[in-house]
Amino acid sequence: GGAFAPPCGQRVCRAEDLCIGITTEQDNTQLVVQVHFERHAFETLKSRMSLEKIVAVDVWQNWLCIFLQGDKLNPILWGELHGQCMPFLTSWHMASAEGKMRQRQNNFSLYSPVLEVRVRKSLGSQGIWPKPFAQCVQAKLMVQRWYEGKPRFEGLPDVPTARRAGYDLDEPDFWDNVEEYCRETVKKIGHSTAPKAVAA
Repeated sequence: GGAFAPPCGQRVCRAEDLCIGITTEQDNTQLVVQVHFERHAFETLKSRMSLEKIVAVDVWQNWLCIFLQGDKLNPILWGELHGQCMPFLTSWHMASAEGKMRQRQNNFSLYSPVLEVRVRKSLGSQGIWPKPFAQCVQAKLMVQRWYEGKPRFEGLPDVPTARRAGYDLDEPDFWDNVEEYCRETVKKIGHSTAPKAVAA
């Protein structure tokens, strides 16, 4: 399980194949988390399956997880809320983004699809939170294929990007996970073999 779990046969795609941004908004009664999709990739997926088969949202009183179906090991966003919410009042829908996120599209004269997740703050947590999440990680986002140098789009500021989990020998993050696992294991249990003499 965990970082070395086998890939799920039901995986639709990876966050970095689809997502170009993550933003948040809040008022006294709700937190809105927005996941922005690259229009062409999103339309290609939508032509094959319903939205419910592409994306999913899990909400607890203190936690929020947004992920692509079949790839929950690598959520788009996984965070502990800065306050408590009422999970049963959470809603989500698709909209079109304006401003900065629309300008991330290859052609920003067309619509810019965004998933908006509205989390209702519990009565004891209403008001403006200092920040949306007490702690949080986000997935790697899409590479800006139409720009020279091809950097990745940036997600939420000051939020770490998680390595991809799962058993995939072609994924660079897999080998980073292996290296970290070996390093942490050696720290805990030490070496189990004596050093060998170097042959002349």
